[in-house]
Amino acid sequence: MGKIPQNQIYQLLAELKGTVGLYIQDLETDEVFQINPDHVFPSASVIKIPMLALLLKDVQEGRVDWKAPRSINPVNRV
Repeated sequence: MGKIPQNQIYQLLAELKGTVGLYIQDLETDEVFQINPDHVFPSASVIKIPMLALLLKDVQEGRVDWKAPRSINPVNRV
């Protein structure tokens, strides 16, 4: 049996409406758990969550100045 609590995950997801996609990989054991791996989900603004997490980590580790202004090239705007 792996370290990923699959039964608990299924119990939590059973309370939700809609279609869920999930990918978990334990980097110590290389165990992988997937739900609907072939389903295509539009990401919309969800991508902002991991980007913000990385930004906060970079600020905490001193690689980024939180107050420094940033600009986005118009070709990268959607």
